[in-house]
Amino acid sequence: MSGTRRRGPVIVAMLFLMPASGIDFATAKSGAPCLGPIPSECEVHVLRYREGFDHFPKSIRAVPNGNELVIFEIANPQPKGASTLRLQKFSPDLTSVWVRDIANPGYYIYPDDLAFSNDGRIAYVTWTGVDAHGYVAFMSAISASNGDVLWTSNFGRDTFATSVVVGPTNDVIYFLGGEVRGFGNRNLLVAALDARLPQVLWTRTYDGRGSEWPGLLPASLDAASRMIVARDHSRLYIAAQSNGAKPETTDAVVLSYDARSGELLWSFRSSADGGALANSSPRADGAYALTESEAGTLIMMRPTGLVAFDSASGSVTWRHDWSAKVCPWFSPLHDPGICDLVVSNDGRSVYAFTPELLSAHAVSDGAVAWIVPGMDSTSGQPSPGRVSASADGNSLYIVRLKGQSFPVTKNSDLITSRIDAETGFVDWSAKLDVGGYEQPVGLVMGSEGPVVLAQLDIFEDGRVYHELIFARYSESPSSKVLAR
Repeated sequence: MSGTRRRGPVIVAMLFLMPASGIDFATAKSGAPCLGPIPSECEVHVLRYREGFDHFPKSIRAVPNGNELVIFEIANPQPKGASTLRLQKFSPDLTSVWVRDIANPGYYIYPDDLAFSNDGRIAYVTWTGVDAHGYVAFMSAISASNGDVLWTSNFGRDTFATSVVVGPTNDVIYFLGGEVRGFGNRNLLVAALDARLPQVLWTRTYDGRGSEWPGLLPASLDAASRMIVARDHSRLYIAAQSNGAKPETTDAVVLSYDARSGELLWSFRSSADGGALANSSPRADGAYALTESEAGTLIMMRPTGLVAFDSASGSVTWRHDWSAKVCPWFSPLHDPGICDLVVSNDGRSVYAFTPELLSAHAVSDGAVAWIVPGMDSTSGQPSPGRVSASADGNSLYIVRLKGQSFPVTKNSDLITSRIDAETGFVDWSAKLDVGGYEQPVGLVMGSEGPVVLAQLDIFEDGRVYHELIFARYSESPSSKVLAR
């Protein structure tokens, strides 16, 4: 192959589609129907972006009240110096609408989170800048219509970002991250900001101090994984992990804050709870995902199962333990969400997604409706937190990785599936293979079906290139499930 690098969108000429049995494979061109026990006539359209430099995408989001998509990535990182934080907006047909690059000289940038105002007019992004002096957490507000930066703020030295969520009236945004306090101690940092100025309304820290890990970790090493706003908008809920009371153990932590004042209303900690991992050592426990039903049941996922709380009081209402640990330990500075939860639109079911299984539970008592075990875990791993529920609650869409991830000269595939939410039965499943290592980044619901964003690492011309891949699945009217 010549040394000339492709620029702009390139249509992938070949992809492979997998029937639901997962045994035989058919070959089809882009635009061919997906295969499965239900003739869904789902067309797959694939675009590749290289644009003359490397891409490391972090997330993809659908713009509220529209069909456009925005991606969040590191573009063209430099090994010695600044890297560029990039946001790019795409139309429903995946044509680029605008591109916004945010460069901080001297910083290497880790993109963290992206959220939209409820009217879809403003995108809020958080990222962590790293230089020779340590970490700095940043947040920017960006116009969703044209990509203009409205404001940028930071939280000072020795801070890092994890998540951002928007309040119900668009006037308040909430930041979740952490701060480093000497000798590696790391605490949670929560803040509320006036979205227009920006002005900090309140900040809170959480020090879940436990025991030191001899020669390895300090006593206070708190890592947040998720933050959500209560459905009645009165509280914030945070899922986290802290050092346990015993050496070489960690605890699952859930915190509830008053959204207006920042007052800590209640907290849950697994070492004091007497749960399945309370007396084991070593114990790697953590709160990995949170979701809340309309009835006020807060559900947390930990490595070994689910715990449900009364969201107002924090009292445990039920638990469900799997027979084995199915969620691995996460790093506070990397994507924590390889496990996730989705509540059905009618509020009666919660779906748990892990590298080992996909399961459905009753919100009222945790009773299991169905479990799909394995998820091809012997040769593949589901992507981090990529579960999407349809508007009528009849279907789940998931994307996962199958194949060898290292070295990049090996091959991997993306597997996207639609699953019947009532039965766990696979309606259709599509395998995407473009000849490199495809890493799933995100799945969102478009106007005609799911859209998957992935990073492609491919070995060409004696080096590894990093590209963006979009796979857009268009379902026929007879089988189409309306997007949320």
